Amino acid sequence: MSQFDLSPWDNVLFILLIIAASACGGGIDVKPMKYTRDGIVFSCNAYYHNGSLLKIVCLDGGRDTSLIELYKNDLRDGQCILYYPGHKVKEIGQFSKGKKIDIWKEYFENGSLRAYEFYKVINDTSYLYYQKSYNIKGDLVSMILPIDYRTNSDGIYKVGQTYQLYIDLAYSQYDSVKVLGFLDSSLSSNLKADTSLFEGKSLYFEFKPLVVGKHRITGKLFELDAKDTILDDYKIAEKPFRFDYIAIE
Repeated sequence: MSQFDLSPWDNVLFILLIIAASACGGGIDVKPMKYTRDGIVFSCNAYYHNGSLLKIVCLDGGRDTSLIELYKNDLRDGQCILYYPGHKVKEIGQFSKGKKIDIWKEYFENGSLRAYEFYKVINDTSYLYYQKSYNIKGDLVSMILPIDYRTNSDGIYKVGQTYQLYIDLAYSQYDSVKVLGFLDSSLSSNLKADTSLFEGKSLYFEFKPLVVGKHRITGKLFELDAKDTILDDYKIAEKPFRFDYIAIE
């Protein structure tokens, strides 16, 4: 069995549903169907209980499983797995109430990672919050890195006083992460171009406004896997940052 098959818990739940349905006399109906997903037409079996869809299992021409989706209240809900021929995983992730949630991974047919995505649900809407995609050589080709800003001020910045600026990487695919910060020069904030490496997900800079008015601090944040001993420029994700503030007397 592939390590990407439905989890034991998902299988237990499905079996319990069948048992419960049988006990209530409802039974499970299995109906053949054509199912279109991302422009691809699949030949599938749909499992129903009292007219409610529970599960779709699709097979390729060789009768290998090509797609498994779980349903609740006729919406995709639970783990979804899409396979290449030969039962190699193409895509795996979770749905909740018909929306993608949490971690989704997509693979090339050779097993290398094609995309890593994290979906965040806010007010019952699912957003692609973090994303990295790769070409077949493993080079990073696109990315979405969420960052937040915070300071030790309540939003009032006075000329001549020193403040701390934190730039936080709000999510990372790595269990152990480092961030590298490249800071552009900002003479009005008494900052010089600098590069710093930080453990964890936060960059830290001190700034001191020298004149009254609008100011801007810019640079780039780089996400690094702390477990990597060799840095590969083609696999490092980066995010430009910009922090604006107003200084007063």
